[in-house]
Amino acid sequence: MSVVAWSQLQTASSSQAVQSIVRQGWQVQSYQLSFDKQTLVFAGRQSGETRYNLFMADARGTQWVNVRPIFKGTLSDMDETWPTLSGDEQDIYFVRIKPAEGKNPAEYHIMRSKRQQDDWSTPERIIISDGEDISPLLLHDNQTLLFASRRVDAVHTNRTFALYFCRKISDHDWTTPELILGSDDKSVNYYAPEYLHQTKTLRYTKQIIQRHDTTYTLESLPLDSRYQPQATMTVQGVVRAEETGRGLVSEIKVFNAITSVPVATLHSAASGQFQLCLPVGNKYSVDITTSEHSHYYETFDCIHLAQDTMVECSVQLARQLSIRLHIYDSELLTPLRPDIIRAENAKIKYGDKHVDLILPIGNKYSIVTQKRGYTDDTLLIDTRKPVLLTESEMDIDLSPGKTTFTIHLADKDSLTGIMGQIELINRRTGERIVAQTSMRGAHNFQIRQGDDYDIHVNAAGYIFKDTTVSVPFSEKPIMQQVAMEQLHENMVMQLRNIQFELNSAALTAESYDELDKVIRMMRDNPEMRIELSAHTDDQGSDAYNDNLSSRRGTAVKRYLTEQGIASERVNAIGYGKRKPLVANDSDEHRAMNRRVEFTILDL
Repeated sequence: MSVVAWSQLQTASSSQAVQSIVRQGWQVQSYQLSFDKQTLVFAGRQSGETRYNLFMADARGTQWVNVRPIFKGTLSDMDETWPTLSGDEQDIYFVRIKPAEGKNPAEYHIMRSKRQQDDWSTPERIIISDGEDISPLLLHDNQTLLFASRRVDAVHTNRTFALYFCRKISDHDWTTPELILGSDDKSVNYYAPEYLHQTKTLRYTKQIIQRHDTTYTLESLPLDSRYQPQATMTVQGVVRAEETGRGLVSEIKVFNAITSVPVATLHSAASGQFQLCLPVGNKYSVDITTSEHSHYYETFDCIHLAQDTMVECSVQLARQLSIRLHIYDSELLTPLRPDIIRAENAKIKYGDKHVDLILPIGNKYSIVTQKRGYTDDTLLIDTRKPVLLTESEMDIDLSPGKTTFTIHLADKDSLTGIMGQIELINRRTGERIVAQTSMRGAHNFQIRQGDDYDIHVNAAGYIFKDTTVSVPFSEKPIMQQVAMEQLHENMVMQLRNIQFELNSAALTAESYDELDKVIRMMRDNPEMRIELSAHTDDQGSDAYNDNLSSRRGTAVKRYLTEQGIASERVNAIGYGKRKPLVANDSDEHRAMNRRVEFTILDL
């Protein structure tokens, strides 16, 4: 039997798929389409050549283009025939024929090569039997091999080609071949198996060699379940551009989802169509990418696949990435509206509580967020890498700019530093900072730029004092000195912000901060006794104002005692309208006369 004889039937029965190659001047001995029908591998030669070598081509409509040798470099000086691709297109099996030399007959060996990126490894022989093996067909499960072999065995002593089955155990090990179809007639050969998946039928070539003639026929038989491929999951679909709906040529990578080991790398057709074959026994992750578009990822579990399964997987890849930014104060976690966001080549839209960015995929972006009084934030996004989520939300925390604020407490008369407690209250945020000064009366605070702070100072032996500071938008340190007045008997101090309900002795919540200062001062000076005096304006009768002021004084004392100040340390008196500070001749002056004061009785 010769290669020429094999090619007679192959050419006569070839489908329209290979006619494109024939019209390009190729003589085709044998061929196979990849599982996704996008790649053609064939054994061919052109006019004037004596050897068949292996080539591959890519589908473009009904034509095959980009015809190229499978193995780069010098073509083999031996015939290479019967190529068959694995379902994942990562292995190619073929027959290499060593020509007869003298009395030594020709040798037929099944070879295998593995894909290595854009190349193939050096072919190595796979030893399945001790016979002459030809026309291998690796089924789409990547494990089941049908082939023809001529050998002597216990059943068939004639050296004719018969059809066999075996299954891959590992890269170098196969099960013992089992006979599928053979003949005792020395004139009959069976080879060129073809598996029809839908009908689970084995089609093959039957050759009958007679004295004056050789005939070839295509025959078929139902393939016994023992020899059928193992269960597979076929994943098929179309990769399209989300914006236009047109098909995209995409790279499709398959990984073992458990070990992350690469399994296969394929490409979709120009129309975007693709088809994957995932054999039983593994869990697979599939990554689909193309330049300047988003990334698609999905996992398929085939570990316990019981039967052949078809899965539709249509994919839309976006051209741009949409990100909604939420800007926050990193300390207070309150939302902020940025002054400006800079991102080259990006579309930016400011909302009330967010910022939307539209980033064309395929670029690297440096997104800078700026707000006065805060440190700039830079966010790096590289869309040249696979982009899985095309719509996302991100939080950006801006750190407030800080200024060093030094406050110094000093005796009003001697100007020497004194120890005390300082409380800063941010008027905008309500943030409170409390600290003790050093022996020299100083303390350094890190406070927020651009904000105003109320300052309350309390020191043993001194009257508490309130002041403010306005912090500029600058890192330049600022300093403030607070002169403290020593406590002494008969000292009178008016309490600010002591408020009551209208015509009532009920304290409002606004009064508590000021009264808490009195409490702290009395705790720092445990021997102090005070007189609380409540005053009214001239509106109303003497009796009414005396009663109202007395009840208000009592209400203030009650608050102090409820916070732990002993009752005997506080004497509450209502003076009515008898001790005005100023004449009751205007609303403003009357408001000044409605007050609460305390007088130090003992220290």
